Amino acid sequence: EEFLFPLLGHEAEAVVQRILDEVRSHPMLMGGGAKLAMTVTAGVTPVSPTDTLVSAVSRADAALLHGKQSGRDRYEQAPIPPN
Repeated sequence: EEFLFPLLGHEAEAVVQRILDEVRSHPMLMGGGAKLAMTVTAGVTPVSPTDTLVSAVSRADAALLHGKQSGRDRYEQAPIPPN
């Protein structure tokens, strides 16, 4: 599944890291007592005053794809957009 979390200020990286840590530390309990480790891959991007919703989401999506291609269970920071 994919989710979008708009965050204000410079808190995105800390929030995403906390989500990664929480998901890693709480495996899903399966039948018979088996545990299934879950992972999260996230794309993070700053938004400039000249961004549109489409441009910001597109940049975050590209960062997400790069994170998945680079091994998953991580977050990837998109380049800062030009002003």
